[in-house]
Amino acid sequence: MKENGNFFDSLCSPLLSQTYDEIIVSPSTIDHEIWIKVKLDDKWGLYDQKGILELNISYEEIILE
Repeated sequence: MKENGNFFDSLCSPLLSQTYDEIIVSPSTIDHEIWIKVKLDDKWGLYDQKGILELNISYEEIILE
């Protein structure tokens, strides 16, 4: 779980430097894959464990993952 904490620590600063309409954090899973979804002006972005933010993905793409 420490690895997950480091992941969150590395994402917290950039996430908190921007105001989003909504932030969703994935539940804990057996394989510990974590993602953070952000919404701004009806557009969604996705952070994964690699710290990559995919911009302008639709809500449907997010819920199908």
